Amino acid sequence: MRRNRIDPKSFDLITPHSDRGYKVPPNRRAAIGLSAWHEIWSDARYGMRSLTRNRSFAAVTVLSLALSTGMATAMFSLVHAVLFDVYPYADSGRTVNPIVFDPLHPEDWDRFVLTRSQFRTYRSSAVFEDVFGMVKYTVQVHELDGEQQAWLVALTANAAQFLKVRPLIGRGLQASDGDYGDQAPNIAVLGYKFWLKQFGGDASVLGRKLTFTSDYPKPKTVSVTIVGVMPERFALGGTPDFYVPLSQVPFPNIHLIALAKLRHGVTAAQASAAVDAMVHDFAAQNPQLYPKKFQTRLQPLIKGFTERSKFIHSLPVLFVAVTILLLIGCANCSILLLARGIRRTHEFALRAAIGASPFRMVRQLLVESLVISLLGSLFGIALSYFLARLPLQFADNLFPSESVIRVDLSVLAFSLAAAMVTGMLFGLWPALRFARPEIAQTLQKSYRRTVTRGGQASLRRLMGGQIALTLVLLTVAGAAVASFVRLTRIHLGYNPANMTLVLCDYDAADAKTWTERNARNERLQDALAAVPGVVSAAMADDIPPGNENGRQSTFEIVGDPFSQAANTRLANVGANYFSNLGIPIVTGRAWTEEEGHLGIPLAVVNQAFVRRYSPKRSILGRTIRLPSLGNPAVLYGAVRSQAFTVPEVQVVGVTADAINDGLGKAVAPNVYINGTVLLYAGIPMLVRTRSDPSQYTGALRHALHAAGAREIYISSFSLEEMVKRDETWRRQQLTAVLFGIFAAVALALALVGLYSVVAYVVAQRTEEFGIRLALGATRGQIFWLVLRSNVGVIVSSAAIGFILSLVVRHQSEQWLEGSTLSPALMASTAVVLALVAIAACLSPARRAAMTPPNEVLHAE
Repeated sequence: MRRNRIDPKSFDLITPHSDRGYKVPPNRRAAIGLSAWHEIWSDARYGMRSLTRNRSFAAVTVLSLALSTGMATAMFSLVHAVLFDVYPYADSGRTVNPIVFDPLHPEDWDRFVLTRSQFRTYRSSAVFEDVFGMVKYTVQVHELDGEQQAWLVALTANAAQFLKVRPLIGRGLQASDGDYGDQAPNIAVLGYKFWLKQFGGDASVLGRKLTFTSDYPKPKTVSVTIVGVMPERFALGGTPDFYVPLSQVPFPNIHLIALAKLRHGVTAAQASAAVDAMVHDFAAQNPQLYPKKFQTRLQPLIKGFTERSKFIHSLPVLFVAVTILLLIGCANCSILLLARGIRRTHEFALRAAIGASPFRMVRQLLVESLVISLLGSLFGIALSYFLARLPLQFADNLFPSESVIRVDLSVLAFSLAAAMVTGMLFGLWPALRFARPEIAQTLQKSYRRTVTRGGQASLRRLMGGQIALTLVLLTVAGAAVASFVRLTRIHLGYNPANMTLVLCDYDAADAKTWTERNARNERLQDALAAVPGVVSAAMADDIPPGNENGRQSTFEIVGDPFSQAANTRLANVGANYFSNLGIPIVTGRAWTEEEGHLGIPLAVVNQAFVRRYSPKRSILGRTIRLPSLGNPAVLYGAVRSQAFTVPEVQVVGVTADAINDGLGKAVAPNVYINGTVLLYAGIPMLVRTRSDPSQYTGALRHALHAAGAREIYISSFSLEEMVKRDETWRRQQLTAVLFGIFAAVALALALVGLYSVVAYVVAQRTEEFGIRLALGATRGQIFWLVLRSNVGVIVSSAAIGFILSLVVRHQSEQWLEGSTLSPALMASTAVVLALVAIAACLSPARRAAMTPPNEVLHAE
């Protein structure tokens, strides 16, 4: 109860306010106990009571806002995670990747590696505050579910001080764990994903011992103790299974990937200029590790993602789409509030008559709107926890490994701010609309018909805006979905079913000559082919669908001056590569197994090569000169066959085109050369099995060990999975899913708004329909009357949406690479939306046609 003393004289100043009721002077509000905060709290409680009395209205408005704000919050979480809060490492803004690039093609860059002595020299540069290094390699782990291959990242002793990331449980690597060559206990720290996958997130894993077996340079088995687990966002070197100190690296000659932290005040450009000469000295010492011509650049961590990711270009259109969805949700709530406000017109007139000012009623309606928006925001935040995880579930390889899309404090603040703004947006117009009611007219018995005529125009404008914006979203979503469907039906040109990649190396000292290496490679290949369940195995260093794993080379067709300095993809493959992948030879032949055994320099080109470089003259029998095959950097560690004396190959066949440069690009010219002309101490092979290749991993590994292989890598992904992990596939799949969800929600909100408007108008015109029926109108005429009054709005709104789609067409196609917004797609989407919207009007129109005239006239 209020305990304020009320001065009776204060009521003397409550005076008539012309024909608009009575007015309470502001300076007397405190005297009667009406403080501003008390009134706002009363408005909020009244709003809650009002929502509980109108549960269907509350459910629809809160759900509309929950869906739209939930989508907006999830989208902001995505942008925040991949652009602003990517890395958990200390001073990540000053941390740089050292890369080298071709000055003619600066977009084609790669990291370079350093020997131990070079690493020490590099680390001593004055532009760096600190530098740490890492090495990646694989081991076999025996104590898991069978023998499993695991990826390890070995870190230098200063990595923990450099990164400053606390472990999730246990401890991380420490300086006392040692550097290369130090004697230290064998310990390992688990990566987060491996911990969940293999140990189910069990904290008792600390102290458990595992056995690691490495194959290179010779078999070595060590027992290691698990001492900690790193957090989810710690994904240095990708997503390795274990982190170990550099002291545990089993091979003698290591090459370190370095990450550097710039000193305060030093820019990346200044540091790049300072170390460029140093890196060129490193290249002179180890030319096999560097391109022939290059420049050095120190690249901020986030640039590695933003410069190569095409999905980053889709973020603007996704953000625009979720903004449109938010506007549609606000428009939906405005429609419902307007309809509810029209029904409450008599209440507002009574309030104004007894002294409520326009400001007072505007404030009350805005507080009610804010109550709705806050409730919608709370449900939206809960929904965003699920929605924010969708991008990583569909396309984890599109984002940095450290990205964890979550709703943190900054995202929560955004969501609450969005709730306040949306509350003001969808509540302000209805509040202003009903703040000054016509008291005398409204309090008449016929107020219902008068007010309805005044409010229908506002409702239909909002309804039309919803339909137009929904059509834009539906059109873009249709284009994204159609693009992904086309991608799923693309002709690959090869058969990826039940095929996987196997890499195996052996000690170069055991096979120094070309004859010894060729015999070793044939023995390894025969060992794989003999495994039960293996269909075939073929040498291949170019793995479809291509993209970044292929080599590029300049070439010249001997006798054709126009082909000089032309460029092609280059692949070293075995004689059975084409039959193994199911790529047909359309002209000529492939080399025989005997020619492969002898190392004859022969080649097969694809149709794309012929179309571009030899369209009018047969390519068969011609000689292609490949200067890169004479480059010492390419030949480092390789031995030539006796027949391969000059870097030239003779073309003996032409294959059908197969996807070789990624799913999002046209087939690139390709030269497949006899892989035995250049042999290294190892062989990459594509192995086809009768069923899922993962079932044969143990048998393949055992066979290779028995045949003399030392270091073995068997891909955890089949070629079919590699297709679906292609960047283009994942990007288009994700945009199709996101836009599909946005468009579906927008359509549902628009239809709910449309149904609400039509149903409300029908309810308000019940007396009119009853009178029309009593005067002889048929039910069909009433049905058409209601339908006709809305068809015009729907068709005109669809036309406006079609025009808006044309306006955004060009920009959307740029942002959504691979999608095409054709006029036919836009027109068909407009027609479908118009028909669905008209269908939403049928039920209210039928209800109007079934109005019983006797009951209406009796009530009147």
